[in-house]
Amino acid sequence: MDNNSCGFLPKDKMDERDLRILEFLNTTWFRGSLTFLIIIDVGAVVLNSITNLHRYDPILYTISFISALIFTLEYILRLISAPAICDFDPREEETKKHYRLRARVLYFVSFLGIVDLISISPFVASFFSDDFFVRDLIDLGRVVLIFKLLRYSHTYRMIKDVVRAVRYELLIAIMLSSIIVSFSGILIYYIERGAQPEKFTNVGEGFWWSIITYTTVGYGDVVPITPLGKFLAGFIAVIGIVTLMLPTGILSSALLNKLQQENAKKIKEEEEKNKNSQTPTPG
Repeated sequence: MDNNSCGFLPKDKMDERDLRILEFLNTTWFRGSLTFLIIIDVGAVVLNSITNLHRYDPILYTISFISALIFTLEYILRLISAPAICDFDPREEETKKHYRLRARVLYFVSFLGIVDLISISPFVASFFSDDFFVRDLIDLGRVVLIFKLLRYSHTYRMIKDVVRAVRYELLIAIMLSSIIVSFSGILIYYIERGAQPEKFTNVGEGFWWSIITYTTVGYGDVVPITPLGKFLAGFIAVIGIVTLMLPTGILSSALLNKLQQENAKKIKEEEEKNKNSQTPTPG
């Protein structure tokens, strides 16, 4: 769930409250302030890793604490206002009864909802423990803050629409790649285990080799030495080059269509705007 209202009509005081909170979260100054705070907090993570700057740890900790507190309040507000984001029709009687809870669950399990939760969970955990693991967890949660910027990105929304439009085609390409990787990983294990028992100790090592060869990365840590194994390696590398072009082509075509639609929409809006400005007013 993103945070764009979709024609939500308030029906009672709770609906009006949810809508007011959502409108506040979507104000320009709040979005800009939160974006600036995210950048500052990520910068504090970077500075905190520099040994020569440890004397500034109290300042960096204060920045982390204040930002984490704000992000926690933001998460609570987004959870409360989730019913104002209409990802479903609340007109049916059964949905009317449960749509608030359902909306909050949908936000809770959404990608951005999970990012929001992960970004504040270290802050909550810090109240219960102060060991090194919790400190690392705090830094990890602050790094996840980068993904919060996606909420304010038009590019992210465009990419999300593109992926959603071609999700079935992408699923086919992923399934095809999975079949090839699985088959070649099992096959190379049985081909090479006699010649290299220390390298191909199990099928998992074969899967590792298959993924690296299929994606044409070629780390060289596991290399076939038998003639049949080398033939399979060359075949899988060529197949990988060909099949990995499928999702690239699918996404490129869908993105181009989306950009054309966006441009056509902008041109139409400009034409309507110019037409309305040129229409003489009765006088």
